[in-house]
Order: sequence, then structure tokens, then C-alpha cells
Amino acid sequence: MPETGPCGSLQASGWLYDRLLAATGSRPFVPPIPGLETVERTFCFQTLSDASALAEALRPESRVLILGAGLTGVKCAEGIRGLCAQIAIADLAPRVLPAVLMTRRLPWCRPVWRRRASVFT
Repeated sequence: MPETGPCGSLQASGWLYDRLLAATGSRPFVPPIPGLETVERTFCFQTLSDASALAEALRPESRVLILGAGLTGVKCAEGIRGLCAQIAIADLAPRVLPAVLMTRRLPWCRPVWRRRASVFT
């Protein structure tokens, strides 16, 4: 890829780039967990439609397991707190927000999360 150059459809406008990031979107990763196909209701959390479907399905007695303790999983937990009885978050990584949060900051963050979301134990 060249260091600089015209940017696709912007070429006609004469816009140039120094560096180009092609953000093509994403798809949710659902890990191959034995028995997941037997779960009655599963949701992804990528679009507004996904979030709306999840909110409509939640009941005060619902117990929610969020697979993924990255930013999307944590924001999902934050968004649905108060709409269900219990939230648990699981991740392959040994800590929450593994790509974002430094390990030395966790002792400071845990009490804040417990107060705000009552999600992390």
C-alpha cells in the first residue's frame, strides 16, 4: 500500500491521504461452545436492532451471560443493568477490557464497576 495518494472516491475532489485506514465493519464472533445451540435465546450486540431485540427480550427475572469482556460486552452490561435480575460476563482473557485496560489499573476500576453496574464480583 502506498504511503500517500488519492483516496478512492475522494480522488475527484482532490483529497489526499497521508495514511489510510479501511474500516470495513465487523461481525460478531460467537465462539464454538458445546451446547450453545440449545440456548433458547441468544443475541449479538453489534447494531441498534440487536440492542433493541435484547432489550425487548429482557424481563426482571432474566439472567444474562455476556460472552466477551471487551468494550462491547462491558457497554452491553452497563446498558441492560436494571432490566434483568443478574448479569455475568465471561471472557477467554483473564481480565476485563483486555485490549484497553492495563492490569495495574484493575484494582482502581473494580470498585467503580461494582458500584455502577453490580456486574463484576
